[in-house]
Amino acid sequence: MELVAPAPLNIVNFRYRGNGTADDETLNSVNREILMRLDPESFYITDHYRAHPYVLARLATVDRGALRDLLEEAWRRAGPRRQRHD
Repeated sequence: MELVAPAPLNIVNFRYRGNGTADDETLNSVNREILMRLDPESFYITDHYRAHPYVLARLATVDRGALRDLLEEAWRRAGPRRQRHD
């Protein structure tokens, strides 16, 4: 595991990175599963998303700080390079 974002308000965001042999698709799948197991009331997928690297969030139950950190990390990984603030 690696620390992905700073820990304001005692909220810590980790991402499993494996031993260096797994590809991004595999790591995304593992991290999605970890997230859903840690907080199944907030994070889930439907059959439609099973084959895609997405996770759904119930806004009524998800911790806002954790969601913010996840969205920031997703932006750092996928957003336009000139707008990412890496």
